[in-house]
Amino acid sequence: MRWRYLKYYLAVFLLLLFLFYNMLDRTASPEPGQISQSDLAAMEEQVRKFESQLKLTREALRLIREAVQEITAGRSGNAKIDSLLAHLNANGQLGAGNAALADLHGALKGALQPPPGVAAAGQQQQQQIPVPQLAVNALRTCPAPWSALLNRQHRADLPMSRLYSEISFDNPDGGPWKQGWQVTFDPQRFTPANKLQVIVVPHSHNDPGWRNTLDEYYRTETVNLLNGMLSSLPNLPRMTFIYAEVSFLSMWWSELSNQQRDTAKQLIGSGRLEIVSGGWVMPDEANSHYFALVDQLVEGHQWLEKHIGVRPNSSWQIDPFGHSSSLSYIYRKAGFRRQLVQRVHYSVKKRLARQRQLEFRWKQLWDPQVAEPGSDMLCHMMPFYSYDIPHTCGPDPKICCQFDFHRLPGSAVTCPWRVPPQAISDANVAARAELLLDQYKKKASLFGTNVLLVPLGDDFRYQGNEWTRQYENYDKLMAYINSRADWNANVKFGTLSEYFDLLAKQNASFPSLTGDFFTYADRDDHYWSGYYTSRPFHKRLERTLEHSLRSAELLFSYAVGRAQRTHRRPALKPAHLFESLTTARRSLGLFQHHDGITGTAKDHVVIDYGQKLLAALSSARLVMRRSAQFLLLPATYSSDAGELLADFESRDRHDSLPTPSVIDIRSGAAARYVVIFNPLARARKEVIRLVVNDAHVIVKDHEGKELPAQLLPQFTADWKDIRTDCFGVAVLLRLEPLSLTRLAVSRGPSASLSVSALAHTGAGAPLPAPAPFAAASRPAKLALESEHLSVEFDPTSGLPTGLTNKKLGGRRMPLNVKFYTYGARPGGERSGAYLFLPDGPGRPASDQPGPVTRVSGPLVSEVHRGGQFARTVTRLYASPDSAQGAGLEIESLANVRGNSNLEVAVRLDTGLGQRNFYSDINCLQLAKRTYWEKLPLQANVYPMPCQAFMQSNGVRLSVVAAQPMGVHSPASGSLELFLDRTLAQDDGLGLAQGVLDNRPTPSTFRLLLEAASGPADADGDLGFPSGLATLSLDSLLHPPVAMPSARLAADSDLAGVPARLSLAPPAGLACDLHLLNLRTLHNERTAQLSLHRRGVSCAFPLTTDECRVSASASVPLSGLFADLSLLSARRKSLSLMYDYGPVAEALAVPPMEIETAEVELG
Repeated sequence: MRWRYLKYYLAVFLLLLFLFYNMLDRTASPEPGQISQSDLAAMEEQVRKFESQLKLTREALRLIREAVQEITAGRSGNAKIDSLLAHLNANGQLGAGNAALADLHGALKGALQPPPGVAAAGQQQQQQIPVPQLAVNALRTCPAPWSALLNRQHRADLPMSRLYSEISFDNPDGGPWKQGWQVTFDPQRFTPANKLQVIVVPHSHNDPGWRNTLDEYYRTETVNLLNGMLSSLPNLPRMTFIYAEVSFLSMWWSELSNQQRDTAKQLIGSGRLEIVSGGWVMPDEANSHYFALVDQLVEGHQWLEKHIGVRPNSSWQIDPFGHSSSLSYIYRKAGFRRQLVQRVHYSVKKRLARQRQLEFRWKQLWDPQVAEPGSDMLCHMMPFYSYDIPHTCGPDPKICCQFDFHRLPGSAVTCPWRVPPQAISDANVAARAELLLDQYKKKASLFGTNVLLVPLGDDFRYQGNEWTRQYENYDKLMAYINSRADWNANVKFGTLSEYFDLLAKQNASFPSLTGDFFTYADRDDHYWSGYYTSRPFHKRLERTLEHSLRSAELLFSYAVGRAQRTHRRPALKPAHLFESLTTARRSLGLFQHHDGITGTAKDHVVIDYGQKLLAALSSARLVMRRSAQFLLLPATYSSDAGELLADFESRDRHDSLPTPSVIDIRSGAAARYVVIFNPLARARKEVIRLVVNDAHVIVKDHEGKELPAQLLPQFTADWKDIRTDCFGVAVLLRLEPLSLTRLAVSRGPSASLSVSALAHTGAGAPLPAPAPFAAASRPAKLALESEHLSVEFDPTSGLPTGLTNKKLGGRRMPLNVKFYTYGARPGGERSGAYLFLPDGPGRPASDQPGPVTRVSGPLVSEVHRGGQFARTVTRLYASPDSAQGAGLEIESLANVRGNSNLEVAVRLDTGLGQRNFYSDINCLQLAKRTYWEKLPLQANVYPMPCQAFMQSNGVRLSVVAAQPMGVHSPASGSLELFLDRTLAQDDGLGLAQGVLDNRPTPSTFRLLLEAASGPADADGDLGFPSGLATLSLDSLLHPPVAMPSARLAADSDLAGVPARLSLAPPAGLACDLHLLNLRTLHNERTAQLSLHRRGVSCAFPLTTDECRVSASASVPLSGLFADLSLLSARRKSLSLMYDYGPVAEALAVPPMEIETAEVELG
């Protein structure tokens, strides 16, 4: 039997020899007697290549030998041949000139199968999935930019994965510094030539919503602070101040006189007042999508540029609950080089402090640069428990609190340690200064230079007489310390930038660090993983607004360009629409606040956020409809005329579920029109769903051809009943990039319409099936089928039990979907809005499933099931060769109202023998999440803003989600997604209430089962999603937008519009390129164009014809605009603060990077 394969191995070996000797002849030999330095260098390079080729050949021979051993043992040799081809490909041996070797792959894989009847050793059909039979060109589709990225060595001095493996996470009492140790310092460290230089930075942290709303806080707190700053700083000559939140600043600025504005500008210009970060808010770093993080930063920076003319250069992140490397990258792309963070696990802080590594160069996992700046940000980590004054001067909060002069006796605020501050006088200044300097020097011993940062502030501080209290007392202390030459110290007020500028003069080297800082713990086992899921209804609403705002931005920017080109700007009246856009941008930005999207605000504040989100959604969709109408009817459009297009859904309240718009096809004989907008800059095939009021429906495409359609039962908003007044109709469309496509929907008999079949299983009475639906007899087994997938269900629970990917050889993977619940542990320290403190492992939900209904048809098949805590719809789409059709969609409607201290999660139990997984960081990158046995359950819960995957032996299960949620692995081969939580008590972190305002909350995610066609790249700290997962996430987050005609009279106007209007050329962008935004700027003439080349794994083939991964890092900008001219383009920083020069024709967008240009269209 073995001789049967010898010819293949011999052919491979001979080709290896050919490649080897061919390599030796690639460089011409120099003429005798004419050897130059360059010739010597070339010969040295040849020797190096020779050694490399020997190593390559040895490795190839090893793989061939192992393949023979596999066959001898009765196993398939496919995996070894895959490894061989991938090895050659990675080393440049499968280029265009070596196609012959690649062509052997199919033959080899067919030959290297075990004989009939010989099973693979240890193989169990229910637990393992074979590597698929795929052509080798799947290995060769990885373009050069991605090959270069994947082959880099991603190195850092301090990878967080290594730190976590080394830290014991014990928590001994450290004395005054509870989470540290008894800090001392070397008295010889500071000398007259090398003094301790202390920068004291007054600040005030203002939450735009927490226990009060944005407006309440502004009127009662922030306006007093900012007015006091404006009147006090000019009279306090050495005082400085930093401020961050532009949302409040913009409100205050609008109320100032011109003279007051000039005073503020003078303070900024003199360096005494600094705007730090400059975003609309200080955003959450766990749940937010990078689109929203960028957008709130651009909004803040654009406001600052327009009104004050200032450009922030350092970020100040003192209160978000854990810190994200993605946000660090965003600040870096905005032109920042320095940042400060605070809320990091106390054990991590202690470890870095021990090594004097609290200042480091934070770099991205994909960046191989070590010595030279790449994605690096110089980061300062505050070492102690909090950013308040007791925890910032040094390691002893009892002493530091005595130097918070807002707490002088008689004040409303006191020191918890019961030792109040003393007003500084000539009598006590020496003793008090010595006590304070001792804390400064102890804190300085934790850092590597003699420059020390000491923040001086807290939440909503510096109101009333605090300005003079802090200034007068510190001014005396500073003067005394500076006068003591023997103390070798200099202390002064300053700003964050002043500190970093002084630090830069030290010429110190800082270690590099990679990874993020989740999950955060502030003490003991208090892990802040609850807020990943708190108030999930509004988390989902936020993602809906993101989609609508981005769609509106795109359509509006194209409309402005079209108006410029056709001289129809007066008709468009962009100023009015721009105002609506601004409202939507700022509301989305506001909700990114670290007590907004986190779900950690009081009930009435959540209502205020929700109302603002709903108003923003309405504004964004108004701009979307108006811009689409202008683009379709530019010659006759008038802003004063009525709207021709309507919204596709409505919401009565901010906390109500959406109700789809019903297209009336009964009232007239003429067709009703629907305009479909594809917000992606690539073509897509997708099943879309419309709702009509008659079961006899005809849908025609843009060419007037009748489309195959499927009639579906329309369920009520709470999914409990089937409506009798309307019906769903599904059609499969191919949509061109950034296109507006008109469909015609009318009443009448149609041979192309299929009526869904209904079948019932499960407990309880089946749902009544209104005509024309008929209930079939109870099926023998419950399953769904599509071209791509087959799903088995438990007929009683209506939940999946197995998943078969037909493209992977038809082998089955166990996939048991179940609901689990967690309670809150007893005692005084319990779960709340922030903390997840469970009472033990999850327990199977004591669910009482109701009737189970299968809805099947040619385009969509679903299984609906009821339940006590969550109703679910499991869905397959029959959209061949599309991302939508490749995944299993699960939609749930969680409802925990009426319960107390209950958390509900959906668990996915698979046959993958793995507990570690990857989850995304702000939807920008994926990081490895190791399950740490030494940490409690709640520490192993991570944020999942968009996606996660688990992988074993080349088989990957990906989960992509339409909303952020918490995720963890409760057992080997299992992923658990948290859906909702209701908590009866506060967790002691300041909110002073539980989370009891739950409402029925929808969640949607898709599961993708894939197998690698080559070596899988999921071992390191950085993971890459498959191309299919990337496209499937696009499908969830950026679905096609349906805009039906607003009224019967509008249909006659819509009948004359182009049946298809493409805003971009048909080719569109490649799969890995994403048009992040095309955002019109405040001049209403130019726009921010941001492109992102997303990470894509080359190990998993793209089983879709929607697009391909790009082969070049350059993007011709003209390829984004169909009939508009690119009048100008200048490369800019991400928030447009810095100009990097004109863009000639193409914008270079390397892998993983976001690049931005300011463009003018016409």
